[in-house]
Amino acid sequence: MADLEIQNAFLEGINEVFSIMFTDKCKLYFLDTESTETNVYNETPEKRYKEPIEIVAKVVPSVSSENDDAFFKDSNACTVIIPSKQLIDNGIPFSTSGDFEEFSRCKVEYGGYSYRVTSAYPKTLVADMYQIVELSCIELRKDSLGRERST
Repeated sequence: MADLEIQNAFLEGINEVFSIMFTDKCKLYFLDTESTETNVYNETPEKRYKEPIEIVAKVVPSVSSENDDAFFKDSNACTVIIPSKQLIDNGIPFSTSGDFEEFSRCKVEYGGYSYRVTSAYPKTLVADMYQIVELSCIELRKDSLGRERST
């Protein structure tokens, strides 16, 4: 019972810190695998996503060493740090490798930019519960046909 209390206390505390410090929200879009078609090469030229889920997260841009003064909009990659409580409150599973594979098919929108999730992994284990999920992302841009493409 104490473990559950510790888990809940950490989940609530981390979520509160994120909600206070990082007031910007981002949108998380999961791929709608039922309506997204694949071609003969098992590629998905036109992805269809489910309705967005708004979450509080910290978005950290990847800044290249070439330009120390780079602004967020100049970066084509970022890390999205999500408190697990945000996922629990939105009914998003994150306990199996299959769950993290689903994250790798997601899209994130933040600050007017769209990002494709390239990998996802849990962090900060407290009382057998991961407190944070990190998503590594690269920017999506539209091609000449209006389709989103990774940079």
